[in-house]
Amino acid sequence: MTVQELINLLSQQPPDSQVTLMTQPRHPTESQVFGVVQRKQFQAEANADRNPEDVIVLEGTVAGWGAVTAWEVK
Repeated sequence: MTVQELINLLSQQPPDSQVTLMTQPRHPTESQVFGVVQRKQFQAEANADRNPEDVIVLEGTVAGWGAVTAWEVK
Protein backbone atom coordinates (compact mmCIF):
# COMPACT_ATOMS: atom_id res chain seq x y z
CA MET A 1 0.00 0.00 0.00
CA THR A 2 1.28 3.46 -0.82
CA VAL A 3 0.91 6.59 1.31
CA GLN A 4 -1.60 7.95 -1.24
CA GLU A 5 -3.68 4.76 -1.08
CA LEU A 6 -3.77 4.99 2.72
CA ILE A 7 -4.71 8.68 2.56
CA ASN A 8 -7.55 7.82 0.15
CA LEU A 9 -8.89 5.13 2.49
CA LEU A 10 -8.61 7.33 5.57
CA SER A 11 -10.23 10.30 3.82
CA GLN A 12 -13.45 8.25 3.58
CA GLN A 13 -13.65 8.01 7.39
CA PRO A 14 -14.91 10.57 9.93
CA PRO A 15 -11.94 12.92 10.51
CA ASP A 16 -12.26 12.95 14.32
CA SER A 17 -12.30 9.15 14.66
CA GLN A 18 -9.54 7.46 16.65
CA VAL A 19 -7.14 5.39 14.50
CA THR A 20 -5.94 2.04 15.86
CA LEU A 21 -3.94 -0.78 14.33
CA MET A 22 -5.25 -4.35 14.37
CA THR A 23 -2.66 -7.08 13.84
CA GLN A 24 -2.35 -10.87 13.80
CA PRO A 25 -5.50 -12.18 12.05
CA ARG A 26 -5.41 -15.53 13.92
CA HIS A 27 -5.10 -13.93 17.36
CA PRO A 28 -6.02 -10.29 16.74
CA THR A 29 -4.96 -7.46 18.99
CA GLU A 30 -5.82 -3.81 18.60
CA SER A 31 -3.20 -1.19 19.37
CA GLN A 32 -2.85 2.56 19.41
CA VAL A 33 -0.67 4.12 16.73
CA PHE A 34 2.58 5.33 18.31
CA GLY A 35 3.75 7.29 15.30
CA VAL A 36 4.93 7.31 11.70
CA VAL A 37 8.55 7.39 10.50
CA GLN A 38 10.50 6.90 7.31
CA ARG A 39 12.93 3.99 7.18
CA LYS A 40 15.84 6.37 6.52
CA GLN A 41 15.22 7.98 9.93
CA PHE A 42 16.34 4.86 11.79
CA GLN A 43 18.23 2.68 9.30
CA ALA A 44 21.81 3.88 9.35
CA GLU A 45 23.18 1.79 6.50
CA ALA A 46 21.84 1.04 3.03
CA ASN A 47 19.82 -2.13 2.62
CA ALA A 48 19.31 -3.17 -1.00
CA ASP A 49 15.96 -4.86 -0.38
CA ARG A 50 14.45 -1.99 1.67
CA ASN A 51 13.63 1.45 0.30
CA PRO A 52 14.79 4.22 2.67
CA GLU A 53 11.71 6.24 1.61
CA ASP A 54 9.32 3.54 2.95
CA VAL A 55 6.91 4.78 5.61
CA ILE A 56 6.60 2.73 8.79
CA VAL A 57 3.54 2.92 11.09
CA LEU A 58 4.70 2.24 14.64
CA GLU A 59 2.52 0.17 16.93
CA GLY A 60 1.82 1.72 20.31
CA THR A 61 0.14 0.45 23.45
CA VAL A 62 -2.12 -2.60 23.05
CA ALA A 63 -5.70 -1.44 23.57
CA GLY A 64 -7.24 -4.93 23.75
CA TRP A 65 -8.30 -7.91 21.70
CA GLY A 66 -9.35 -7.43 18.10
CA ALA A 67 -11.89 -9.31 16.00
CA VAL A 68 -11.08 -12.09 13.51
CA THR A 69 -13.97 -10.89 11.35
CA ALA A 70 -12.28 -7.52 10.69
CA TRP A 71 -10.24 -9.10 7.86
CA GLU A 72 -13.49 -10.09 6.10
CA VAL A 73 -14.55 -6.43 5.69
CA LYS A 74 -13.44 -4.65 2.51
